[in-house]
Amino acid sequence: KIGVFYVRDSLKQEGDVHAPKWIESRIKGGDKVVITGDVVSSGSLIIRAIESVMQLGGEVFKVIVMIDTAKGGVEKIEEFLQTNMLQTEIVVVYTWQDIIGSSQVSYSI
Repeated sequence: KIGVFYVRDSLKQEGDVHAPKWIESRIKGGDKVVITGDVVSSGSLIIRAIESVMQLGGEVFKVIVMIDTAKGGVEKIEEFLQTNMLQTEIVVVYTWQDIIGSSQVSYSI
């Protein structure tokens, strides 16, 4: 069984105003979770996701970052994991440099 959850980038505006939600989740205690992020700059959304999983009693098994913009976000995630003594692997699929390459990109119209 694969469970899914979603971390919002802002508080949910509709629904119960007395219990705003950052996440929509079906995670329960003991679940192993892989967190994925598309483009990571500051790392704050991934860190919020890790905190949410921990609060729900789940275990973050792995963090997968599709694109690291090299603005310090992945390092902040690593620091958060170390501070909380979590042995969680971080996998970066591409860096921004991988995508743009080392040469200048030119466009012509």
